[in-house]
Parts: sequence; C-alpha cells; structure tokens
Amino acid sequence: MEEEKVMLLNSLIRDLADNYINTDREVLKGLLEETIANAFFISNRQRTEDNLTMLSFEIKNCVKSLYLQRGTEDVKNLSESGRSSTFKSPIDEMRDSIIRNGKRVY
Repeated sequence: MEEEKVMLLNSLIRDLADNYINTDREVLKGLLEETIANAFFISNRQRTEDNLTMLSFEIKNCVKSLYLQRGTEDVKNLSESGRSSTFKSPIDEMRDSIIRNGKRVY
C-alpha cells in the first residue's frame, strides 16, 4: 500500500502544479495520510491497496482542496474588496462522493 501512497503523492504534486510549494512535501503527505484514514472510515472498508486504488479519486480531490484552502480552514464565507467567496468542506464533499458513487460498504 505504501507504493500506492507514493504514487498518489506524486500525482497530487503534478496536479497542483504551480500551486505546490517544494518545501510542502511533508505537509501534503500529512494531509494525504489523514484523508486516507477518513476515506477508509467513511467507506467502511478495510485498509487494502485495492480499496485505496478504488477511493483514490475522492482522496485526491479532498487533499487538493485541503491543501489549497490552508489558512482558511475555519472560514465558510469571505467577503473582501467587493469579492465574495464561499468555501466547501472537503471532507464533507469526499463523504458525499463516496456514498453517491456506491463505494461505501454497509
């Protein structure tokens, strides 16, 4: 399963492109570990490489959102200079996606 995690981490770095800061590898790795644990808990699945592969789409989207929202974790709405932003909860989005896509075991 470690090989799959490394592949996910490298894929995340590629996907983030210019938004990724080279010194943030450990930060991204920590977010990935936490998100994987949450995904397995939400999906009610065992920690196997096959299940990690199956949940990788939801995990990657969640980690990217968490990484890009750093510093605004507790903000739901932001209004500044006439611009307003509404932030989604990446974990809630991942949960909804896992359930909606039939990846949860009951």
